[in-house]
Amino acid sequence: MSSSRTRNWRNTLSSMGIALVIFSSIAGWAGDPTSAAYCQENDRIFWFVTITDTHIGTSGSQDTDNLSWVVHEGKNVINPSFIILAGDITDSTDGNLLGYPNGPYQSEWDQYRATLDMAHTGINAGNFFDIPGNHDAYSDADFSYYLNNSVQGSATGRTQVSWTRQFSYGTYHFLGVNTSANDGSAFSLFFPYGDYAGLDTAELSYIGSELALHSDAELTFIFGHHPMKATGNSEDTWIFYGASELASLMESYGVSSYLYGHTHRFSESFFTGDVEYETATPYQIAPGVFYTNIASLGKSSDNHFNITAVDCNGISMVTRAIGIWPAVIITAPMDRNLGKPANPLLQYTVPNGPGNPLRALLFDPDTSVCTAEYRIDGSPIWHPMDRVPANPNLWEGSWDSSGLSEGDHIIEVRATGSEGTIRTDSVTVYVEGESSVPYVDQFVSGEVPVSGTVSNSFSDTATLDGIYETITERVSVGKPSKRYSYLEHIWTIPVEAGTTMTFFAQLQPSASMDGDAFAFAYSTDNVHYTPMFTTSGPDLMQYSANLPASINGTLYIKVTDTDRTAGNKALDSIAVDHLYVRTGFEAGEVPASPSGLTATAVSSTQINLSWNDNSDNEFGFRIERLDASGWIEAGIVGADVQTYADTGLQPSTAYTYRVSAYNNNGDSAYSNESTATTEAGAAISLDVQTSKVRGSYIADIAWSDATSDSVDIYKNGALLTTVANSISGNNSYSDPLGKKPSGSYTYQVCEASSSNCSETVTVSF
Repeated sequence: MSSSRTRNWRNTLSSMGIALVIFSSIAGWAGDPTSAAYCQENDRIFWFVTITDTHIGTSGSQDTDNLSWVVHEGKNVINPSFIILAGDITDSTDGNLLGYPNGPYQSEWDQYRATLDMAHTGINAGNFFDIPGNHDAYSDADFSYYLNNSVQGSATGRTQVSWTRQFSYGTYHFLGVNTSANDGSAFSLFFPYGDYAGLDTAELSYIGSELALHSDAELTFIFGHHPMKATGNSEDTWIFYGASELASLMESYGVSSYLYGHTHRFSESFFTGDVEYETATPYQIAPGVFYTNIASLGKSSDNHFNITAVDCNGISMVTRAIGIWPAVIITAPMDRNLGKPANPLLQYTVPNGPGNPLRALLFDPDTSVCTAEYRIDGSPIWHPMDRVPANPNLWEGSWDSSGLSEGDHIIEVRATGSEGTIRTDSVTVYVEGESSVPYVDQFVSGEVPVSGTVSNSFSDTATLDGIYETITERVSVGKPSKRYSYLEHIWTIPVEAGTTMTFFAQLQPSASMDGDAFAFAYSTDNVHYTPMFTTSGPDLMQYSANLPASINGTLYIKVTDTDRTAGNKALDSIAVDHLYVRTGFEAGEVPASPSGLTATAVSSTQINLSWNDNSDNEFGFRIERLDASGWIEAGIVGADVQTYADTGLQPSTAYTYRVSAYNNNGDSAYSNESTATTEAGAAISLDVQTSKVRGSYIADIAWSDATSDSVDIYKNGALLTTVANSISGNNSYSDPLGKKPSGSYTYQVCEASSSNCSETVTVSF
């Protein structure tokens, strides 16, 4: 929360006489109404049902039947996270012919409890949230009937209720507020009909404390019985006092939605509170809330209920009459016109391109025989959607907006129920114009260190600056002889679809003593991974891989080691710099081929290459080397690089090279071929002596004349270790043999990763 927001909120509370000490630990918004995302994931969705104005006890009505349908068939078919009843639970008339609320009546509350049939429906205080309305408050200043008979009142002893729902992707907060008059007035034939609705200081204090307590919520929803402002209908009452204070709390804590009943009508709008009326001061809610009037379940010929879905923090709503299946609601993309006028801060646009996700919830007594299909802008062609196996109520498809003009477009989903009945839902979405840039680079936004030691952080992978994030292996647990070293690390990158998509990473593995390398893979769900490449050798190289261009949303990049052999416990590491994904938006040309390739031998194990860069649209260059099996990739460098050092070669050996440039559209033609022969390897001098220190024998290995920066030491034909080499001086290494060595040991020293080796020296015991 900004300091100005905190200051204004505290001033408001002070004017209400509310002690500020109970809010001294405010941590920030209780939700972020601007966090809706158009994501690919299909498992970040939940939904709930809201009903209002059941009016149990109305003369000549079937209101108990309506409520019974909701808690029996409706609950079983829709399987909501919870159900909300937003006031006017009872009618307070006990069926009198004039319809005047002259109660309260215990008989109505008894009928209400009997209809809920809690023993058989599974309704309880954890999934059914009923708050009072004005009909529940007439002539009952203490709300004793509500507290003794409602689900929440009898469970909590309060007239307001706060609860959360926690998922793997976040926590969501819900708050039912008591807007009904608490003065015990009887019904009146004259305005405001005994319904002087409002929120007093104690009620506002509870609301503020609960919003502060749940400041970690992704989104926050508030439910009340009355509208927050005058509706323009002379028969409607509203929150006469406390409305501006409630709005201030909503604005301060980022509440996303206010749902209410009372009017028996349905409407949706964005509410910013920019009105002034009789008893309230002007106020604002920025950026606004979804302000939804839920039509009544009782006293209504249509007998409505509302389904609200939250999909990647995008809010969708649909109102339906009871008893009619199927019910369908599009959850992604969210409706641009949900709550006109459209507010871009609370919604998102659709990128211009293929692979856009489409998701819809379909509810029917037998979804196994249902079908769902969609079309765009009234097209005569309907495209099939597929049921999500992990969620039988959710259907999904993929649609292409690349041929659409920038602006509003309509998506319709048509659902066919188990009895052949067809229902549709539609949303208006804003499709972006075609990108004016050829590509966009997208960088790591988060990481999950699964196993291994991490130095620095993912933020160090954003630029090519020589500052690395390094992941180092750890040793497994268990029986010592079966332990091994391993690592696993995951990065997340938000990406958008395009015509091409390429992954890049500048990587430098450590020199492994046990043959370990590092495998990179990608996923869109963090469950199923597709391999991209495996590192080769300890050289600093740029690696790349082409990805499906339709990926849109969170991309997961995982690195794992390739050797987990028992006993191999050397701690290898991978240094990562400039890790990113490039999305291309146009089908441009492949780059021009490089020319003037020259290969020059600089030692017995290294050849340097140089070439001319003739293109301005390459992503990088691929260097290939000819060996006995054909052309193989020797390395990759980035854009504008015109040199490469090929190391680890054999002495006195001829090598032939060629180079090509590449981008998201493909590879160029090859450059000319160039051949160079490595220098003859120097004769490495090796001497091995044995010594005894404190009862233990040591093989003292000494060598000289190696020309590489490091050497491999072999013992009995197997690599013992790789150590640094001083080209101009003498070098040594000690190999402990224990107290009772026996037999013979052979040693040999080679320039690292080459065949330029010393003679073999044997020591015997």
